Amino acid sequence: MTGLSKSAELLFCSAILADMDSHYPSCLGIDLGMVRCGLAVNRQWLAVPLEIVLREKLMERIQRLVHELQLEVIVLGKADGLMEKEAESLQTELQQLYPAVRIVLEDETGSSLQAESLGRFAHVPMKKRRMPADHHAAALILQGWLDARK
Repeated sequence: MTGLSKSAELLFCSAILADMDSHYPSCLGIDLGMVRCGLAVNRQWLAVPLEIVLREKLMERIQRLVHELQLEVIVLGKADGLMEKEAESLQTELQQLYPAVRIVLEDETGSSLQAESLGRFAHVPMKKRRMPADHHAAALILQGWLDARK
């Protein structure tokens, strides 16, 4: 029993089904770092952490994902400071390489800290919490963009 009235339950279920029917583009979210970059993809309306890649391997990995997943959108996290210029430079480069793919910048302020803090709430052991959470930050960045589209 959900605790909802029958009409509220039907409304909730129909909203979920309508959301599932709508088209969500195939997306890649990127948390850009100087050494490591987090990657995330979407499953319809839900962003899912994919992997962490070394910065020097990022372009190679993006190229494979663009073709394997037939990406329609790449969402780059953009924060103030040095990484802002890096994100803008990468956006320009990706637009030239993949003109059919929409390249967008999304504010990522605090996404890495938020991803790390999620480990505490999920009861992740301290040892594993010390591991990089860049791919989780990428999922938060991508999820923010997906949620803004609704």
